[in-house]
Amino acid sequence: MKNSMRGHARHEVLATSSNRTEWSWCGFGAGLLIYIVLSVVFASVPDDEPTRALWLALGLAPACMGFCIGFTVASVLD
Repeated sequence: MKNSMRGHARHEVLATSSNRTEWSWCGFGAGLLIYIVLSVVFASVPDDEPTRALWLALGLAPACMGFCIGFTVASVLD
């Protein structure tokens, strides 16, 4: 009986961490997507390649914020 309960507890922990991972990466993708879409809508995407690379690197800031928001949402839902 003890072995079945240990396996059940381990399954719950794995499901919880997987849920947090999915929400975190969805938040990351949503943050980056919103940054790119808003930049295209307001025509603020640079034309030359080095500046465009810097523009995309700056997009990691809202993406990381989305990652943290997704992790927080998953923590609250648990």
